[in-house]
Amino acid sequence: MVGLEKLGSAASQVSVMQKDLSDLQPQLVDASRKVDEMMVVIEKESAEVASVEKTVKADEVTKPLLSLCINGP
Repeated sequence: MVGLEKLGSAASQVSVMQKDLSDLQPQLVDASRKVDEMMVVIEKESAEVASVEKTVKADEVTKPLLSLCINGP
């Protein structure tokens, strides 16, 4: 292949890739929207888990103390 043929081939490949990207754009936008929605759910669930974790840790500390108070040493 000579230089001009290589340039023509590259231009053709770029044109195909641009069309593919253009065709995929709606799917990319939809996927991005779904990721944003998932992130909201994950952030909410993470906050809930942190709250439960805090309660569990507090229970781990207070149960032995409560047992000592009730049952004695």
